Amino acid sequence: MVKKAATKKATKAAVPAKTPNYSRKTILLRKKTLTLSEFVELGVIDTYRNAYDKWFGVDFDYDTYHACQSGSNCCDDDYCRCGQIQNIRITEVMFYETLPSLKKLKLINQYYLDRAIRLSGVLKPDNWEVTVCSGYYGEETNGASLDYNARKDLETYLQEGDKLSDADKIKKLLEIEYGYVLDILKPFNKVRLVEKSPKSLFIFNDHYYGKIDPKMYKDHPLPVCVARKEGSKYVVIDGYHRLAAAMKNKTVKFFELYKG
Repeated sequence: MVKKAATKKATKAAVPAKTPNYSRKTILLRKKTLTLSEFVELGVIDTYRNAYDKWFGVDFDYDTYHACQSGSNCCDDDYCRCGQIQNIRITEVMFYETLPSLKKLKLINQYYLDRAIRLSGVLKPDNWEVTVCSGYYGEETNGASLDYNARKDLETYLQEGDKLSDADKIKKLLEIEYGYVLDILKPFNKVRLVEKSPKSLFIFNDHYYGKIDPKMYKDHPLPVCVARKEGSKYVVIDGYHRLAAAMKNKTVKFFELYKG
């Protein structure tokens, strides 16, 4: 009887385990919710420079002066390389409200961030400066930079926000905007999200409200205002412009400050 030669069973090569990625960016992306400071940090990591490169878009226009078109022979009838950028005009500054990481902030922190951005003056064209540099074919633009004071104000507001309760976040924003907190609001230590008909909201200053352009906050995705309850009505504390833009809606979402 002839014995068959023994054959070795083929074995699969062991696949080395993947090295876990413990980078700070990965940790922040995995977190379900971010603090305001962590949101800023993730923006810095993503751009490798600063969060503002990713958060804001700056539209601008300018004129270009060509000396060779005004009697100079500086370009020797060759390719024009003498262009000088003049009269730069920043036309719009936009906050990208569709940032994926923005959804990792609690709604109250999204609201706080949005208000802090506006109150620090970051969206004002005067607080941005377009950088001009030399190129092979004349001067070129190289993006826009935010004013130091506006940037520091925003950073300060966000750092302070992480140390505050939700109700105190609302009161801090009121203090930044108006310089103080009304005595009637000081005891309020709780805040909740309410959704009601706009008719449930009472506006004290009809004269000011009547001058508001309702298009200013068109399609604003966040709660439209802050209110306190008085009887069956909600008295608007802040947010006339945002409320005016949403007045045609069947319901609006807003924050109510109250004493818990």
